[in-house]
Amino acid sequence: MREEALVASPLNPVLSVGVLSDDELLFVDTVQGKPIWRTLLVPLNALESPEGLLAFLWETGLERFWVMPASRFSQSISWFEAARNRWSILSHAGVDKLDRAARILFLPKESGPRQTRQLVLLFPEHAGWDWKLANMHSLLATVSYLEQVLERSLADASEQVARQLLSDLTRDGPLAAFRASAGNAGTLCDREGNPIPLWEYMRDMAWMRPLNRVEQRGRYLHKYTHLSLSLQAALRVQLGGGGAQHSVNGRAYDGARPGIWRVHAEAAGSVFNGKQLPGMLLEQPWRSTPQVACCQEIGYHTQISEGWYWQESYPLLQTWAARLWQAAERLHTNSQRYRHVEARNNAFSAITRLAQLGIDLVGREQEAGGWGRPDWWAQLIGGGQAQFFRQQVQLVRKGIMPVLVVGNSFWLVSDEVNPTAAAPLLFPSRRWSGYMVGYQTPLPLSNVVKEAFQKAEQAGELGKRLDALAEEAI
Repeated sequence: MREEALVASPLNPVLSVGVLSDDELLFVDTVQGKPIWRTLLVPLNALESPEGLLAFLWETGLERFWVMPASRFSQSISWFEAARNRWSILSHAGVDKLDRAARILFLPKESGPRQTRQLVLLFPEHAGWDWKLANMHSLLATVSYLEQVLERSLADASEQVARQLLSDLTRDGPLAAFRASAGNAGTLCDREGNPIPLWEYMRDMAWMRPLNRVEQRGRYLHKYTHLSLSLQAALRVQLGGGGAQHSVNGRAYDGARPGIWRVHAEAAGSVFNGKQLPGMLLEQPWRSTPQVACCQEIGYHTQISEGWYWQESYPLLQTWAARLWQAAERLHTNSQRYRHVEARNNAFSAITRLAQLGIDLVGREQEAGGWGRPDWWAQLIGGGQAQFFRQQVQLVRKGIMPVLVVGNSFWLVSDEVNPTAAAPLLFPSRRWSGYMVGYQTPLPLSNVVKEAFQKAEQAGELGKRLDALAEEAI
């Protein structure tokens, strides 16, 4: 890989970043204005003691060091305790791994009052990033790409980065006041006084069906994955401000104001009946405004009996959503600039995770560190599902029928070997739709694949099996 594939900007923050393995340090240097890889061997004394390692890292002039998974320095945070005589140490435990660090900050004790420099060691395997890393170059390129497209340094576990990003990009405007005045948003009840379990009703989409006779004779199975349907919804979905109002008969529904509605829906003559095509949550009684509107658009007969709604509404998460969306779009539309395939895939995965974590934080209870706005969360999840069905309507009109849906991904059968040609509507030439090809090499529709469809009892189970078969086929 050429050096330009790693560093795409002269003001790239990756210049203060290195990757540490068992005995090497990789970073990017500039020579005559051009980026070059540089590798330093870790001295023997640095391998034997944490003080020696920190002294070596300090001398490099870098500030942040990503530690390769499964390397000697990533195994336990206790090894660094011996450096406390000369260094102040602050560690953050990893996700569900209290004996593993996600991030360790080191500050020299002998530094003067004006000393602001510090060292940070970051451990991606314990920090919730879930990256696939073949080597040190892949890790450095991953971090480089993310820092470039997000336009910020990456120096913490995924949940902490998501929290900070959400906070920084929603600081302005009326959001803070609306968050503080959540009122009864977290304890909405139906007219009988029963709490409305939004977390239960707003589930991820999961649907599958048997292959029909035509599909049984098809040649390839393609997978398409959306960056984040809920993130795309956040670009435009209106969120309620002020107090919620109860509509005891549901007549306040107008298809525009944000709200949570008790709905009886029947597919009637709609093709989206849950059999040939996925259904729009037919069995769930409570839906957000975007979901109700979508049900009506795809031909459902709906009867609204009550609901909660907000008179004031604003696209409160638009700035945050736009930053993440534009970051992913830059990666997608500039593949020649971001050439390292594994690093680019890792960066996409990280942006998806940041979006998911951010949306979860919106709905999470305040006592658990969230914003305590499950009504906002429901509008985002519902808006994402509505977005999916609108896209499916366009595909179905062209005779393109999904056979499996799991979360942000769906699968279809085609005789076309090129995945973008099999579903061209997903890849418009002017603007990115948010979809990416799940299998760069399509999965041949073999007897093993057909058997997987016959034996699977759940959509999620089938999706995992097909992904495993696709990995084996590479």
